[in-house]
Amino acid sequence: VENVGEKKKNVVENILVSISEKSNISTKELAAMFSLSERQVQRIMTKLKEQCVIRRIGPDKGGHWEIIAPQSLEKDTQEYY
Repeated sequence: VENVGEKKKNVVENILVSISEKSNISTKELAAMFSLSERQVQRIMTKLKEQCVIRRIGPDKGGHWEIIAPQSLEKDTQEYY
């Protein structure tokens, strides 16, 4: 049985993989992919931006995500939700 912290870490890692595969992916698309609410995805993305793991280039519509430092992802992902 996988613990909750491990599942959350996997979701964050999967979000980063999705961004690396499709840099212009929307929070709506990510929410649908991982069975999360758009708000949950927004919180995760905000936390990743605060930790300088990702950044947004350009406007909400027409812009894209850039992964800056995937190694700086914290071990405890509890705070992402």
